[in-house]
Amino acid sequence: MAIAIVLSVSLILLLFFVLQPKNMHLFEILFNWMVFILIYGDFLGVISARAERLTNDPNTVHIWSYFCIRFIIFPIFSIWIMDRLSIPRTWGYRLATCVLGITCLVITDYLFDRLIDLPRGSWHILFLYVEWCAILLVLYILNCFFRSLSLKDVRKY
Repeated sequence: MAIAIVLSVSLILLLFFVLQPKNMHLFEILFNWMVFILIYGDFLGVISARAERLTNDPNTVHIWSYFCIRFIIFPIFSIWIMDRLSIPRTWGYRLATCVLGITCLVITDYLFDRLIDLPRGSWHILFLYVEWCAILLVLYILNCFFRSLSLKDVRKY
């Protein structure tokens, strides 16, 4: 049951993501996706396993559901947030976008944890807020760096 729900949510989010007009270039989207997978998938995965937040589960359905959540759903949410932050608006708009996006990511993480019923250690909401703030901050800084490099190449010619 969990795999059907996770796959249908992943498919719907992918369709919305592909069909929605974006402010980011395709290379920026791919760069953000790769950086997100590197940070969230590898680095924070090791930290979560060390903190016993994640445990091994031999159930194949849980593995595929967790893979879709970790590598499709969360990167789409983070790229949507980065896309909204790339719109030149006030700092209040950017702050509201970050707070709303981080809250959406934390709620999604909590709901999928309860849906899949992964064997977890202690679940702390503060740890999730700090984790998502750090991920989005690193993504935003690297996205600004990527844009400055791409604009430097454009201005050269």
